[in-house]
Amino acid sequence: MACASVKRVPPLLCLVVVGCAAESNALLRPWRVFLSLAGRGSDVTLYRFVGLAVPRGSGQGTGTNEMALLGQDGRIAPRLIAAALAAGSFLIGTQPAAAQTRDADSLLIVDCLLPGKIQRLGTAATYVRARKAIKTTAGECRVRGGEYTEAGEATYGSLSKIWLPLASAGDVEAQTNLGEIFEKGVGGPPQPDLAVKWYQLAADKGFARAQVNLGSLYERGFGVPRNPARAMEWYRRASGLEGTNLPFVTAAQPAKASPAQSSVQAQEVVKLRAERDALSKQLAEERGRRQQLEAELGTVGTRLKGERSSLAQQQAQLADARRELDARTRALEAQRAAQAKAPPQAGSGASAQSPEAAAKLAALQRELDRQRQVVAQRDSQLKAMQGSVAQLEGRSKDLQTKLAAAEQRQAQVAAATPADQQVRTATVQPRRTAPALPPGVNFGRYHALVIGNNDFRFIPKLRTAAVDAQAIAAVLKTRYGFQTTLLLNADRYQLLSALNKLRGQLTSQDNLLVYYAGHGELDRTNNRGYWLPIDAEANSTANWIPSFEVTDILNAMAAKQIMLVADSCYSGMLTRSAITRLDTGMTDTDRARWYQAMATKHVRVVLTSGGVQPVLDGGGGKYSVFASAFLKALQENDQVLEGQKLAQSVTQRVAVSAEASDIDQVPTYAPMSFAGHEAGDFFFVPVR
Repeated sequence: MACASVKRVPPLLCLVVVGCAAESNALLRPWRVFLSLAGRGSDVTLYRFVGLAVPRGSGQGTGTNEMALLGQDGRIAPRLIAAALAAGSFLIGTQPAAAQTRDADSLLIVDCLLPGKIQRLGTAATYVRARKAIKTTAGECRVRGGEYTEAGEATYGSLSKIWLPLASAGDVEAQTNLGEIFEKGVGGPPQPDLAVKWYQLAADKGFARAQVNLGSLYERGFGVPRNPARAMEWYRRASGLEGTNLPFVTAAQPAKASPAQSSVQAQEVVKLRAERDALSKQLAEERGRRQQLEAELGTVGTRLKGERSSLAQQQAQLADARRELDARTRALEAQRAAQAKAPPQAGSGASAQSPEAAAKLAALQRELDRQRQVVAQRDSQLKAMQGSVAQLEGRSKDLQTKLAAAEQRQAQVAAATPADQQVRTATVQPRRTAPALPPGVNFGRYHALVIGNNDFRFIPKLRTAAVDAQAIAAVLKTRYGFQTTLLLNADRYQLLSALNKLRGQLTSQDNLLVYYAGHGELDRTNNRGYWLPIDAEANSTANWIPSFEVTDILNAMAAKQIMLVADSCYSGMLTRSAITRLDTGMTDTDRARWYQAMATKHVRVVLTSGGVQPVLDGGGGKYSVFASAFLKALQENDQVLEGQKLAQSVTQRVAVSAEASDIDQVPTYAPMSFAGHEAGDFFFVPVR
């Protein structure tokens, strides 16, 4: 079997294919290797390392290449495994850099089964530890010699092989992973009954992630009879508030606005609609004036073009006339010189001329005088033409200045939307003085990845995404102390690479906010949302990034709290019942205890700008409507802010602007499905 016939086999496994010794490192050529492949022909994607075999005739073998790792005593020879793994790692590290870069698929999260580690017990015994199942990138799994199935080709059998042994042994994370596989239908049609089975086993042991997933099944009636009360019980257990005297309140039904707030908002909508109509009228007038200026400028330009052409002709004619004048002047001077040299005629004075010569000289003088008149006339016409051209050029510049001013006024009127005058509920219900930060609460470190994509290569460009991202990164850094990474106009590889870099850096003491502004698409058939990087094509999903790929990366992160903010669409969310919110009636002491309990929970929440509907690019002055509302909510806050309260503020502001513009845009806030959400919420802590 040739190495090239094995699909996506890394350099390590190229070593272990029979017949590939010639392609391996020269130091390892004496060894031939055997690989057990499970699959179909050349389409093999699931592979398993078996061991080494020495070539025939070496004096060490048994006459076959399938002795694997058996020594003379029949025991496994782990040193040979270690040698193969080390050699494979060496070869991987010596591959050309170009072969290891720009492979976006290698950054996707897979279920990986690592090989067992070699362990030595004392000086006499050596053994291989059990294989370890992890979620990591495809590239890392290959480098570590692990086994995985390529994206889109997994089956229940291949995935169960990875997680079932651990799940059967009682590992709660493996049990939850199996439940999610069966609920999502990764290896075939969804099997909710099996999902319930594995979730139940992990939930009964107190694993919060499984408890949330099980509660979601009861809330939706998927695999179990619909039972909202049972769902709330599981959500309560996941929150960690059971056994405390702290109230359990979810964000499923946030407090409604007071009658006074509703009245003010209704009045504001009416006012903003009137302003919108006035601005629309003003915009139409500005467009009319601009069109008039453009028409006049076009007329002046046409005249100027003609005058410049005539001027060029006059200049050419004047040059011809002057050349002719010079020629006639030289001819007259030559005639006079010739007459002066001619001998006088007999009987006449020294200065006497013949009648013929005098007549010729007079004719030349008359022609010279006429040519001088022509030159003078041409010169006068040229000066008049130059004056006309200068006047037209001045008029053209004046019109261009006026047109630029008209364009600027039109842009200002077009950008002057009601978003800059949105409702401020603080005028109805003044906010109390910001309390000090809750004592004894360790919120952890904060990081942000802010992405703004404007300059798409193959689909229409956006206007405000990059500006939105820059402003939001600045607010997060200066007002909330985030360590920010700003990523502008990123392609698929750059976006996935930035997420995976954070996956490798963040710990359980870190929190992460990911903000994405750019194009998004929703596949309604499969209920699948996509982010579109700048190399996305309209008619090909090759470079589109599905929401679940982003979710998988966030799920694989060790970070404590993660909030995804998408000024775009995003699919795959739980209900808001899985978010625990702060009860407004709590004392300061209870608030501190609540923060302390929630700050330890794994949080995976998402705030989208408009559900699955198209969102407004612009409309918020310099920013999009959503970004403008998000910025103001953060800028006006001066206390610990929960994500769901931020979402309420943003939703109110966006709703007012969208209603005034007759646009259906309603932000959505909820936990992410299959991202490891447990309970609690994301917290924004202002810098004091």
